[in-house]
Amino acid sequence: MRRPLLSLLVTVVIAVAFVPLAVVADDEEEEQDANATEYADYLNSVDIEPDERVIEIPSDGYRLGTLYNTDGNSYSDFDSIDSDDYHYNWEVGNFYVRGYQRVLDADNGDKIFLKTARETLKLYFVLDVDIDDCTPDGRSISISDDDNGYDENFCVGEVGFGRGTVIIRFTDYLNNPHTPVVYTNFFPSCEYGLANIVDLCQEGDYEVTLDYELKVKYKNRIGQTKYHYPNYKITFNFSVRNGNTMVYIRDLDSGEEIGNENIAPNGFVLDLAGAKYLHIQCRRMVFNEGANGLVADTRFNEPVRDGSTINREGIYEITVTNPYTPDVEPTKKTIYVGSDQVMMSFVSLGFSIEEINDYLSQGYSMDPDGHLISPTPFGGEISNSTITNDDKGESYNNTNTRLIIIVALVVVVATATTCTVISVRKIKKAARNSKTKE
Repeated sequence: MRRPLLSLLVTVVIAVAFVPLAVVADDEEEEQDANATEYADYLNSVDIEPDERVIEIPSDGYRLGTLYNTDGNSYSDFDSIDSDDYHYNWEVGNFYVRGYQRVLDADNGDKIFLKTARETLKLYFVLDVDIDDCTPDGRSISISDDDNGYDENFCVGEVGFGRGTVIIRFTDYLNNPHTPVVYTNFFPSCEYGLANIVDLCQEGDYEVTLDYELKVKYKNRIGQTKYHYPNYKITFNFSVRNGNTMVYIRDLDSGEEIGNENIAPNGFVLDLAGAKYLHIQCRRMVFNEGANGLVADTRFNEPVRDGSTINREGIYEITVTNPYTPDVEPTKKTIYVGSDQVMMSFVSLGFSIEEINDYLSQGYSMDPDGHLISPTPFGGEISNSTITNDDKGESYNNTNTRLIIIVALVVVVATATTCTVISVRKIKKAARNSKTKE
């Protein structure tokens, strides 16, 4: 009697112990399969104009992808296609990208596509065969409905691949790989001979594979019809980067953009407008009194990030470079934070330290906006004669012009006086000569 009770107790304990494991396994499978979508559903929901979902084969499209025999339905191997392979000398189609301006080669051989901030890189696939009769030589090869395929490399389980499955894994600028996106039953929704949209690509790194299974009909030695189901994939990696070197300076209070050589009284924010791979270097300077006047002193010169807030008083030189376009000149901007007149003049008018010291030593003064006010030639002050960036090069001419005019007037008066004196002398001499003759 004890043995049956003991056996029953052991059975109950084992059952209770494995129930939670089964629930966890089911939850993991559901989580893993959450991003699997029929390609037809993706086409109906993709955020793109309808006339761009399926287009003519792009003449500017860049071809991507290499075909491999995976030697099993795990799609993990990378066997090359040899002359004995069912897939020898024909392809189901090709992937293309468009919306780029330049193509670079990464160190590992992958392609890097540079685009402008206004563009979106688009990934297309062109189907080149009839999926029910892939080869024209009568070998009876078609695309199979793969119901037990899975991808070890992308950690995608048996989601029902159908007749071809596209898997895309995106890695962002922080090197975070996102959960792969899976489009099942891919081929039936592709229009033959046209480019079908597959993905809209932002900045980042992409891993792409198209997994599919062939159905090959053949006869064995005794004439029976048999089928073979080899597995293949077209796979490739690529990266997308913005090719610009632009940074926007936004006022900390208003959020409005500030132009170069301008003033942000309370600070500013750096905005790269979505370009995540640019390098920003920020140099902060202040002016101190030196033996010969004002002296610029660099307080720091260090890298900063997109979205950084700068609010300490000082003159900031912002330099932006793009590591993918070393041949492009860096973008440089100068902004002043604060209300010091000398610094405002340095930034907004573009004067050098030497020029400011020179002007101040000549008796120039500054208005509240940092504009230099020139003195009159006689030591007085002309309040409305401020120097701006437009007439910076004419700074000395204001005073010199007045001096030239005065000198010219003196010369004219002197010349006229001299001429008058000479004329009077001639007249007197002529009068004396006339009396002598009489």
